[in-house]
Amino acid sequence: MFLGTGISPNGGHFELHETYLGKGDKAFVSKGNWAYINSKEYPGLKIVQLFSDKETKDQRFFLRLKNDQLKMLTNDMKTIESDLNYILELENQQD
Repeated sequence: MFLGTGISPNGGHFELHETYLGKGDKAFVSKGNWAYINSKEYPGLKIVQLFSDKETKDQRFFLRLKNDQLKMLTNDMKTIESDLNYILELENQQD
């Protein structure tokens, strides 16, 4: 996932490429805008809210754990209860 800051450090554009294990190498690409929001459930941490450019106006939520880690949340901003790993880690930055 690429989060571009554009003008503001509190939001900007994103591009998310998702591939699913066991479903081949095809990536599903989402683009749109993102913003930081605060939540009473996670004091001191920021939530990254993604707004899709699609007409469906899809939203996704990620909890920012560290500068290089985001954890996917449910649509109502709750932790996903699963044995699967829903943490994204920064591998490299693009210029």
